[in-house]
Amino acid sequence: VCLDNATAVLDGFTIRRSPVTNAFVAVVVENAGGTVRNCLVKENYGAMAIYLDNVGTVESCIISNNYTVGVSVSAGSRLRNSVICNNTWSNSFRGGGGISMNGGVVSNCIIRANRIICTSNDTILGGGVNMLNGTLINCLIVKNSLSLPSGTGAAYGGGVTAGVGGQVSGCKIINCTIADNSIVALEDAMGGGLLNANNSIVRNCIIYG
Repeated sequence: VCLDNATAVLDGFTIRRSPVTNAFVAVVVENAGGTVRNCLVKENYGAMAIYLDNVGTVESCIISNNYTVGVSVSAGSRLRNSVICNNTWSNSFRGGGGISMNGGVVSNCIIRANRIICTSNDTILGGGVNMLNGTLINCLIVKNSLSLPSGTGAAYGGGVTAGVGGQVSGCKIINCTIADNSIVALEDAMGGGLLNANNSIVRNCIIYG
């Protein structure tokens, strides 16, 4: 499904079982935008389940049990009042089992039990959320994980990574609870709950477990 108009609305649908190909995205909101609401997006494969570009909005949706990143959020886009859970990405150098952010705002969401599994000598980031930029506000990030059971790779941020990648970050994490997230790795592992880097701002948050 592709939305590319500011007035376009996808409301009340189930989107499931997309083709098994790395180039495929189940739902794309791009360029001129559009809104996805009250939808269930599950059991999809490919590059990610939902891709939000520019001014797109996803609200009041459940994104679950996908075999890829749950949602990719870009500058100007919004993800709110949604549940992102039980998504699994099995590959190398990929960030954000639940949500990958390069801008935009994620608010009032539950991000639960997402995971990244890597069996190669590579780096994995953010079992729940990987942020290069953007704002995460009023969210619960719980029981997400990174798994690097073999090799000499690195695993950073079982719950959230913010600003990892070398550039000065504009990441903001505000009024969030980050709890009971984990990393399983033989060697290089940092930030079971949160790995914060490059001037990211964390304000009024609870981090434990």
